[in-house]
Amino acid sequence: MTEGEEATNDCCQWVGVECNKHARVVSIYLSEGDLVGKLSPSLLNLSYLTDLELSENYFYGFIPTFINGSMTRLKHLDLSYNSFHGAIPKFIGSMTRLKHLDLGDNNFTGTIPPVLGNLTNLEELSLRNLKRCTVENLDWLSQLLHIERLDMYGSRLTGSFSNDIHKFSSLKNLDLSNNQLNGTIGEKLGPIFPKWIQALKSLSSIDLANNNISDTIPNEFWNMWPSQLTYLNLSSNTITGFVTNLSSNFDNDYVDIDLSSNNFYGPMSNVSFSLTSLDLSRNKFHDEISFLCQIVDGYITLIDLSRNLFTGRIPNCLYHFKNLQILNLGHNILSGRLPASIQHLINLKSFEPARYIGNGGLCGLPLPKYCPEVPPVIDEIEDDGEDKDDIL
Repeated sequence: MTEGEEATNDCCQWVGVECNKHARVVSIYLSEGDLVGKLSPSLLNLSYLTDLELSENYFYGFIPTFINGSMTRLKHLDLSYNSFHGAIPKFIGSMTRLKHLDLGDNNFTGTIPPVLGNLTNLEELSLRNLKRCTVENLDWLSQLLHIERLDMYGSRLTGSFSNDIHKFSSLKNLDLSNNQLNGTIGEKLGPIFPKWIQALKSLSSIDLANNNISDTIPNEFWNMWPSQLTYLNLSSNTITGFVTNLSSNFDNDYVDIDLSSNNFYGPMSNVSFSLTSLDLSRNKFHDEISFLCQIVDGYITLIDLSRNLFTGRIPNCLYHFKNLQILNLGHNILSGRLPASIQHLINLKSFEPARYIGNGGLCGLPLPKYCPEVPPVIDEIEDDGEDKDDIL
């Protein structure tokens, strides 16, 4: 056997495999490897394994029991984006060293086992897009006191969310979007919405989009966000109320805000100067859009204010939006000439009239409606005449 062949047969030299100093396999990273089939029993011998990353492949079948029996040191298990089926095995609840568990985007059926609450060392849990599973209750989540990231996007959640969510002092990222948390926020997401949000001091990202949430958010709510929040998505609900302040208590580097497709109303007076995207479309906001001039960092890539009741002129302060790719102001009550600063938005993907359609009072290129020439002001002419008479 040649030296090259010997190296090939040394699994510690394989791509995606890491070993410790004693040549024991401790990590396997084979995500996006186009791998097909069932998990091999050869994994039985990897008793020192701490990290198993098999996401985005074509594995199928049941999760084998040997994962629990032999991998007692496992801290990171990612089986997401495969085709595993059957019930999520209850033995996973005994793998108490796990810090990261991702079973999302598979074909599991049955009930999500409450024994997952035994994984008290978990820092990240993803059960996203498990459309064939059901959830009896989520009370077991209250045991995961060290959780930093919780992703249950599109998992058909219908029960009440744990009233103990305010105990998640380490929670940074929360995604409960695309579920069925219908009813008021207070009923389904714990105590009064602002109070438990305020208690999550480490929160930086929250996504509650498309949950049939119906509630009125009180004005003081907008001053209670954690100061490091960078992502807020409440879109596609039926939430109502004033949005009094989108400038305070947000991260200074970048902020993505999506409040689209709700029933928010009133003027928009304050926004964060460091916005990277702002979607307020399909609401009932009104008054002028001069608040856009508060966005001064120039990193914003998307502004969508379409299908509201905004009035007045488009402010001529868009010069510094050098990274703006999408600007949609259609179907409002805007009027006047399109400002010259729009011509400086060099990265716009579209400069079509459709982005401004529905605003009957707007004029100027690229719109087909030309702006009328502004005639001299009559009062000024008369004043000039009076002055001349006085001189004469």
